[in-house]
Amino acid sequence: MEKCIVCLKDDHPTTLIKLRQKGCLGIIKASQERGDCLSALEGNFVHQLCRKTYTNPNDIKKYKKEKLVLREIHTNTPKLRSKSHFDFKHHCLFCGNEATDSKKKDKNVFQVRTDDFESRIQDACDLRNDDWAAEVRGRLESVSDLHAADAVYHQACSVNFRTCKNTPVFRSPISPDAKPENKRGRPALQEDGFYKTVDFLKHHDDEQISISDLVEKMNEMCDGNAYSQMYLKKRLKQHFGDEIIITDIPGRKSVVTLRETVTCILQDYYQRPSNLNPDDEKRALIRAAAKLIKSDIRSVDTTKSIYPTPANIASVDNNLSYLPESLLLFLSNIFSEIDPSVKIASIGQAVMQASRPRALITPLQLGLGAQVHHNFASRFLVSTLNSLGFCSSYYEVQKFESSAAAVQGVDLPGDISNSFVQFVADNVDHNTRTIDGLNTFHGMGIIAGITPGTKRTQPIPRIAFSTDEIKALAKIEIKYYKPQSDRLAELSYAELKNLNTLDKTFRLDLLSVIIWPLKYPIPMWSGFMQMVQTGDYPGKSSVSFLPMIDLNASDMTCIYSTLNFVANQAKRYDITAILTFDQPLYWKASSIVENENPGSTLKSMVLRLGPFHTEMSFLGSIGNLMSNTGLKEMLELIYAPNAVTHILSGKAVARAFRGHMLVDTALYCLLIADIFNIDVSKRLEEPNSTLETTEMKEIDELYSQLSSGELSASEAGESDVLKNLEATVHRKQEILKQSRTAKLWLQYSEMVQVLRQFIKAERTGNWPLHLQSIQEMLPFLAASGHNLYTKTAYVYLMTMQSLDEDHPDVYASFINGNHVIRRSNRYWAGISSDLFIEQVLMRSVKTAGGLTRGRGMTESQRSLWLMSMPIC
Repeated sequence: MEKCIVCLKDDHPTTLIKLRQKGCLGIIKASQERGDCLSALEGNFVHQLCRKTYTNPNDIKKYKKEKLVLREIHTNTPKLRSKSHFDFKHHCLFCGNEATDSKKKDKNVFQVRTDDFESRIQDACDLRNDDWAAEVRGRLESVSDLHAADAVYHQACSVNFRTCKNTPVFRSPISPDAKPENKRGRPALQEDGFYKTVDFLKHHDDEQISISDLVEKMNEMCDGNAYSQMYLKKRLKQHFGDEIIITDIPGRKSVVTLRETVTCILQDYYQRPSNLNPDDEKRALIRAAAKLIKSDIRSVDTTKSIYPTPANIASVDNNLSYLPESLLLFLSNIFSEIDPSVKIASIGQAVMQASRPRALITPLQLGLGAQVHHNFASRFLVSTLNSLGFCSSYYEVQKFESSAAAVQGVDLPGDISNSFVQFVADNVDHNTRTIDGLNTFHGMGIIAGITPGTKRTQPIPRIAFSTDEIKALAKIEIKYYKPQSDRLAELSYAELKNLNTLDKTFRLDLLSVIIWPLKYPIPMWSGFMQMVQTGDYPGKSSVSFLPMIDLNASDMTCIYSTLNFVANQAKRYDITAILTFDQPLYWKASSIVENENPGSTLKSMVLRLGPFHTEMSFLGSIGNLMSNTGLKEMLELIYAPNAVTHILSGKAVARAFRGHMLVDTALYCLLIADIFNIDVSKRLEEPNSTLETTEMKEIDELYSQLSSGELSASEAGESDVLKNLEATVHRKQEILKQSRTAKLWLQYSEMVQVLRQFIKAERTGNWPLHLQSIQEMLPFLAASGHNLYTKTAYVYLMTMQSLDEDHPDVYASFINGNHVIRRSNRYWAGISSDLFIEQVLMRSVKTAGGLTRGRGMTESQRSLWLMSMPIC
């Protein structure tokens, strides 16, 4: 087990780091400034916290100041015992008297020459555990290497010390024939100073007082004759017993916390006067209860060197277990709600934080502060909540974010060995409010979608990181792209496979548009499908934000750097690199990959065309093909004219989908009314009126069974009722196609059905249906003049149809529904990967608390925000 070269301990192995040349030089320089003999070699290990503390300029200044004060104290202290004027080269390590090196005169004096000498002396100190051992231990703590300090010792003193005997008489600092009054010199002063120090500790309300502070205080009490830190710690434990808690933190000072025991508090309560009135009795009881709770709070074992993990912050059970039993019992008897667990944990931790403000970092207070800062980026709001006792300070929140960012780096969270990972990249643009319009930010944003989602379990150390260190972690190597011959221009278009994916629930689409006017009000198609669609799915996904590239996203160098970064990340985790772009970036990325050498790592990448942007282009095709048909005027009955313009262009996707569903439902409403002789206007006025035809009654009964769960979606889709209805509608449509106007609107219904089918493929994660939908879009994209998406979608289908041969592992994952990403843990919740980056990264950048809302778009601000976002 490797040990830290500063504290010489091997605990906290997760924070041990291996030193390199730069780190060694920093430690050696700090050692020289401190006057130590600490040496550091490349490959040694050190705790991050120890290294930060040891090389901190402020700590070095404080250390020098304390050393100077101790030197002055030793200079002015009378030579009463062996510890005064101690010098390792001229005084015995054990008795403290003067000694001469064996190379000169005294043959009974030896010099320390072995490296394990100190460890053997430490073992002897533990074995003796007396005043002499404490004194020797204090000398050992004051030097890092006895051999380097040329320490000497008497042979007789060494033998007596190791064999648990007393100091040799002829080496004793107090002569046997000294006068009795001289024997009580320094021990009496030390004892008096110790009890004065104890009294100071009892009346000192700062729980963060350290052993070194108490030694300094004892020096004031007994004219510089204080105990060593080790011996003072031992005496305090003997004096207070269970009432004292001494917390040892590697590389930092030992912290002393004094608490009252239950016995003492109850004794004080029972010894109260017996003639108290009821009000005084009540106050005494409340004070005793408060002391008991505060005593339990002070006895909570905690450390500020590691932050609470996100899992602990999110877990109600962990937050309740954080409270002492007495405080939990007290709060549980105050709240009257059915399940007040969250409030009990929150208020209880607020009480604990207020009771021990400098010793605790409570999980919920830290989590609330980080969440508020991420959502609103408001120092005023965090500081106000902190002053009210509801969250951590703004300084602590910032420190947590920087620590989380440094720990996160560009790593994917948790264990991804059983998860499917796909990367998404898109352009991030922001006008930074310049008068001339220049200096607009253009960059490439990258995220990783992980299905099923994983959470970070690695602890976050509480260490201050500079902006330069965080920027260094978030660097993406920019690789300049040298243009080569464009092989993609010579690509020959192969014939696509005839895709005829069986959708067992396709008749439910017909049921939803037919039943809607008959059972009004009911959910529309999307709500109806969410209600009835069930099945197996991979689970809810998680997102990992990756650094931005500060280049124009359409630049070939930016795309080439993105491809290489994603390929390296995939190689690091031994997964296939899957990257999604929208159409312009996809075409350039395909050109780069096609022009790469056969041995390039980019050749093994799977590039995907963004389905969401393809859907937008298809919506624009519908608007183009249906221009001057009256569709615009119909949509303006629902939306404002400006909104309809965006709907027909395909930009307002959500409104466009709802508008087309309403128009298509209205068309089917007229069609069914004509087939079955139904007065639709009467049905809308009286939705509960009885259906006249047998077919409609059967459809109504089928819908009721389906919505109640008596029938599954696949069973309802294969029912004779829907099959007969489908045949009837199809015959009617064939008759209507003899009219050109009717044929136009039936073609519109066909386009809406393709759109509906594509949405279903994305929501349910149906990969074959996804490919079939894009293939059915091609004629309409070509007819409307969307040539870029026509050729790009064709190339995309050519690539994906051979995926089972080129990348069988990716194909198997796509068949299992992993080509979509789920933000909710339900079946009908899949979204396209390029929509995922829009909803997560782009929305976070440009909404409240994002980079464009006051944080700034500098490199350090982007790095800190992106890498701390998944944790915070």
